[in-house]
Amino acid sequence: FRIFEIDPMRFGASYEAFLNAVHTGDRDRVNRAYTESVANRTPYDITHRLLFPDGRIKYVHERCETLYAADGTPVLSRGTVQDITQNRLAEEALQLYASAFQHSGEAILISDRDNRIVDLNPSFTRHTGYTLEDLRGQNPRVLSSGHTPRETYQTMWEDLKHSGHWQGELWDRSKTGEIYPKWTSISVIRDEQGEITHYIASFTDISERKAAEERIHRLAHHDMLTGLLNRFSLESRLEQAVFSARREGVQLVVMFLDMDQFKLINDTHGHHVGDELLVQVAQRLQSSVRESDIVARLGGDEFVVVLTSLETGFVAAPVASKIVHLLSQPYHLASVELHTSPSVGISIFPDDGDDAETLLKNADRAMYHAKDHGRNNYQFFASVPMAKSAND
Repeated sequence: FRIFEIDPMRFGASYEAFLNAVHTGDRDRVNRAYTESVANRTPYDITHRLLFPDGRIKYVHERCETLYAADGTPVLSRGTVQDITQNRLAEEALQLYASAFQHSGEAILISDRDNRIVDLNPSFTRHTGYTLEDLRGQNPRVLSSGHTPRETYQTMWEDLKHSGHWQGELWDRSKTGEIYPKWTSISVIRDEQGEITHYIASFTDISERKAAEERIHRLAHHDMLTGLLNRFSLESRLEQAVFSARREGVQLVVMFLDMDQFKLINDTHGHHVGDELLVQVAQRLQSSVRESDIVARLGGDEFVVVLTSLETGFVAAPVASKIVHLLSQPYHLASVELHTSPSVGISIFPDDGDDAETLLKNADRAMYHAKDHGRNNYQFFASVPMAKSAND
């Protein structure tokens, strides 16, 4: 009566009254199981639901046997009923968690209180190539690629200690040796006494997202044709270089380059040939300077080279002479051999300008003076500029 929540004084003590207490979804199954057990003289053993007027549901486990008269007539059925609601709900929860663990699209790793790996899901194996047999009992640090900053791990353990949760970006290495970025979430599991029992870590591979971000960043900061820095990046990098030069008390050189007769080449041979030429110009410029220097394309056939952290601006002359020589060599393109040359204007920090805008403007002015003096030469900015030929 307690389990079925029935008033003994109002219970009809009939089989129909019993069935009415059974959940409507289970009623036919219960009735069939009981009647078959009576007919076949086999024990009755079933789990089913009870449905109450307020909508609550209980799970019960019933066992029953039937006694028969000498002529085989069933006399009575007797047995037990047990309320297993809490156990059943716990089992369903465990099944749900197990299913989520097995079928999750995120890779999941579980380690014990000593941070030794005890389990991982199929998604983890798909992402990393490692199976549980490969990693059981090992510390997750075996997955590290060595590319994650030490400070990230320090922050991770501090957060786990104080809040029991951390999420962030880690760089790990797959079983095949591939290094990949992953967005990771780690939680601490504690027992009733507050002691750590496990760590659960889940992650998603963000390689594609990082690659997309890199492509977007490159499109925003680099010239699409040549791969050099674009105007936006040049202005930012030049401002930083000027700031550093001012702080360190050194000089820097800004060279403004324009390719002579480039419009004629475009008009005569087509833009695709002109584009090939610009790509080779960019490659020759990069080979002419240090990796720490700045090379950018402003657009069209205009380029800028910045020589950074110089003890003296006098080094600009030999570098400019080298650039003029290299850019004046024949260009062997797929369909034609072309000849062109650069006109180069030079300004020096701090003598010719104390900021990026002024240095660029004065280098541009010096470049036009180079063109006025016959092209294929470099010229320093001055109030009365003097041309230098490529052969001087």
